[in-house]
Amino acid sequence: KDVVNCFALGDSHIFTASNDMTIKVWVLETGSLKATLTGHQQGVCSLSLNDGFLYSGSFDSTIRKWDTREMSCVKTYQGHLEAVYAVSVTGGFVVSASRDKTVRVWQESTGKETATLRGHTGPVLALLVQ
Repeated sequence: KDVVNCFALGDSHIFTASNDMTIKVWVLETGSLKATLTGHQQGVCSLSLNDGFLYSGSFDSTIRKWDTREMSCVKTYQGHLEAVYAVSVTGGFVVSASRDKTVRVWQESTGKETATLRGHTGPVLALLVQ
C-alpha cells in the first residue's frame, strides 16, 4: 500500500510520493522527515518542482500545487477523468498526462484549463516539457 511511486529532488529536500496518498518531505543533509503533505484522495503518482512549488498528480485525477516553504496546498487543478501520471511546469503553464488518454494544459496562476489534447488511444504515461 505504501509503495513509493516517484520522487523529486530540490536544493535541500527530497520529496517522495506514495500510494498511501501522501508526499513526504525529507531533509537531504540529515535524511530526517520534515513534513508529510496530505490532501490527495488516492495514491500520488507524479511530482514536479518549479520555482518553490511542488506539483503532484494522483490516481484521484487531480493535480495539487504545494508551497514548499509553508508545506501547504495552495491550488487544486481538476479536469482529468483518471489518474495523472505525469505533470510538468513551464512558461506559466502546467502540463499533465493522464490515464484518460489526454494531455491537458492549465494556466499555472489561475488553474484554468486552456487546452485538452485528445487523440491517443491509450493512457499517456509521461511528458517532456522544455
